[in-house]
Amino acid sequence: MSRSTVYRYGLLLLIIGVVFSCLDDSPQVHEKKISFPSGELKITGALITPTNLPGPYPVVVLVHGDGAMPYDAYGFYKPIWTEFAKRGIATLSWDKPGVGGSSGNWLEHSMEERAEIVRNAISYLRTQNAVIDQQHIGLMGFSQAGWVLPKISNQQHQVDFAVFVGTAINWLRQGQYHRSISNGTGSNPEFYKTLPDSLLTQAVKQNLSFAAYQSAHQDMLTSDPNFNEGLFSDEARYGFIAKNWMNDASSELSQIDIPILAAFGEDDLNVDINDSIYQYRQAFAHNDPELLSIKQFSGASHGLLQSWFWNTQSPGIAHILMIEFFGNSMFADNSLDQIATWLERQVQH
Repeated sequence: MSRSTVYRYGLLLLIIGVVFSCLDDSPQVHEKKISFPSGELKITGALITPTNLPGPYPVVVLVHGDGAMPYDAYGFYKPIWTEFAKRGIATLSWDKPGVGGSSGNWLEHSMEERAEIVRNAISYLRTQNAVIDQQHIGLMGFSQAGWVLPKISNQQHQVDFAVFVGTAINWLRQGQYHRSISNGTGSNPEFYKTLPDSLLTQAVKQNLSFAAYQSAHQDMLTSDPNFNEGLFSDEARYGFIAKNWMNDASSELSQIDIPILAAFGEDDLNVDINDSIYQYRQAFAHNDPELLSIKQFSGASHGLLQSWFWNTQSPGIAHILMIEFFGNSMFADNSLDQIATWLERQVQH
């Protein structure tokens, strides 16, 4: 069967799934706009609660990955919180600083500063006794949130469970993997882990200013005919990388004492899932291995979407529009249902 035929059949199945999902048009959730302070920042977002089930509700706090994300992650979160609502679980999410109604600039934040916003979101939930079941507050973080969640999950009484989706352990090692895949040189760890540092990585390691990095890039273009690394032109993003490149979650993961689900798509182009799974198991071997659950989903991308269509390192506007249209059908290998089922077990304890 040709690739184009597979694509057409896959698209047909998705459309059929969408049609059936649209037959039930009853509202599943109530979306309440909220805001809370975080230091000098005002953070805006939404508290999503089930419409057809009584509260108070257990709640999952969604923690964004990279990028300028609004509270609904451009529609990516909607099928997630709808599925959770069917199980009687509420969801909290917010606009990153500088996005939507939130003040500040997310590019100025370290992972610890990102974690502080999560702590303040939890503090907000602690004031919502009539709506939120205070015994069951958990986290669900994506990609870059893998360096944020452990900072909260290893603090006693902060949260009761957490889900890590497509998360890496070491910032620089993840960057090497991403670069190797992007350059078409493959995912073999014996190769990508020995890659020399990019000029950008060398610059942040040496604490060079953005101007000094640009000058070094120009010097390399002049002096080395084989140099083909593109110029990183976003000064704010450069500052963000310079602030965060030393992140490694290993130590904090080994201190976690709550149930954790680590979920990975087998076709992930952004994170070496085998490395992450090994590191998670190593971390929990020093704590309580029974607390760690790992799920790998076939045919799934970095964000657990169906990889035959959505597998890209940097989704564009077309992917965002398709996410809005297809909803739950975009998730691969029944992954969303399995995550929701795991959460159900945690909130029933």
